Amino acid sequence: MKVKHLIKLLEKCDPNSDVRAVKEPCDDPYVNNIISSETNEWVHGIEESHKGDSGYELEGEVRLITNE
Repeated sequence: MKVKHLIKLLEKCDPNSDVRAVKEPCDDPYVNNIISSETNEWVHGIEESHKGDSGYELEGEVRLITNE
């Protein structure tokens, strides 16, 4: 994902939400055994839970979805 695309997606999100990164699971057992500090993670999408959504009653959250 290019920075300009990520910025456009994030501009649609609540600017007061927390942000965390979520690694997508991989089907390759070899890759899953590599120490995470040795791998590059690339952002390929975002997810947002809005304040008031189930499980997010007090604060919203934006998740950066990553994979190798």
